[in-house]
Amino acid sequence: MEELAFDVMEELHFVTSFRNLCTRLECDEKQLTDVLKDMIGRGWVRSVPSPEHEREKATAPQRGDEFSASFFLATKEGLLAHHGMGH
Repeated sequence: MEELAFDVMEELHFVTSFRNLCTRLECDEKQLTDVLKDMIGRGWVRSVPSPEHEREKATAPQRGDEFSASFFLATKEGLLAHHGMGH
């Protein structure tokens, strides 16, 4: 697991907005979008409609502007991969 992906997983134990991730991880939107796309593809992260509706599934964002308005949460599989890989 690359360093940015590891750091993203550290932040996604709870529902977090794309903007908050960008700010907290001090990374650019393109880089974060690419990492999130990969993690969604692996089943490690999912998009949720809002923090209040974390149990509901949202359609995975496809474009950069959709990512910037989205909220994300680590999946059980993602957390297992995260904690199994270490840093």
